[in-house]
Amino acid sequence: MNTYEIVVLFKNDLAQTESLPAGLSTVNELLQKHGGSILSQDDWGARNLSFRIKKQTDGRFFLLTATLPEENVTKINSALKLIPGVLRHQIVTYKAISKAPVFTTTAANTDKTPETVSAPAVTAKPVQLSEEDIDKTIEKMLADKVV
Repeated sequence: MNTYEIVVLFKNDLAQTESLPAGLSTVNELLQKHGGSILSQDDWGARNLSFRIKKQTDGRFFLLTATLPEENVTKINSALKLIPGVLRHQIVTYKAISKAPVFTTTAANTDKTPETVSAPAVTAKPVQLSEEDIDKTIEKMLADKVV
C-alpha cells in the first residue's frame, strides 16, 4: 500500500447548505471501500477560483492523506468524478521529505573518506549598477558574441 495525497474541490454552496460533511463522508467511504485508510484530513477553506469550473466561481478545498492499494487508484479516480458536488480532484503519490544531507563530497585528503558538507547560507546583496556599467557590459557581450 502506498501513501497518496488527494485534493478535492467541492462546490462552495455545499458548505453553506450543510451538505459538505455528507460529501466528505462519501469520499471517505469510497476510499475505505477500495481498501484505503485515511491518515489525515485538512480543510483548506473556501477560495475564489481563477476560472469557472462547472459554472462555479468559488469552491472549498480539502486535502486528504490516505494509504491506498496501488491497483485501486484508477478506480477511486473514476469514482470521484461521479460524486455530486465535487468540482475537481487530484491524486498524487505522497513522498515524505528526507533528512538527507544537502550534498556529499569526497575529502581531498589521502585516505579518500567521504565527508558530508552542508551547504553554506546564501545571502543575496543588492548590486548597484550605473547605466554606464550596463552599457559597457552589453557592448562587451556583443563584441564577444556571447548573446
